[in-house]
Amino acid sequence: MNIEFSYLYRDAGNFKNFGTVVFANKNQTSLEKLNEMIKQRLIDEMFFDAVNAGVPSLFFDDYDEELDHDWHEFECINEVESVPTDSHSRDITAFISKLAERPT
Repeated sequence: MNIEFSYLYRDAGNFKNFGTVVFANKNQTSLEKLNEMIKQRLIDEMFFDAVNAGVPSLFFDDYDEELDHDWHEFECINEVESVPTDSHSRDITAFISKLAERPT
């Protein structure tokens, strides 16, 4: 089974955009273990920089640098039979490693 990573962007007005990316799970790592790995690498076990992680940003068209922020929120992961949609063709563990990297 592949892994669907669900996340969202919440702007300063609390408006939300939702997105998903499907990753391969070549090692068939359990959802429980993947959740643990993800949360260990997120800011406050919830936030990440989508651009740095290599997933589509979900910013609104009227993004305001003075009010809005760059962080996206992790929502959940699920096992799916859908084909991977990650534009970098990464396995979920490679993506999780990227979450730990901070922008320079």
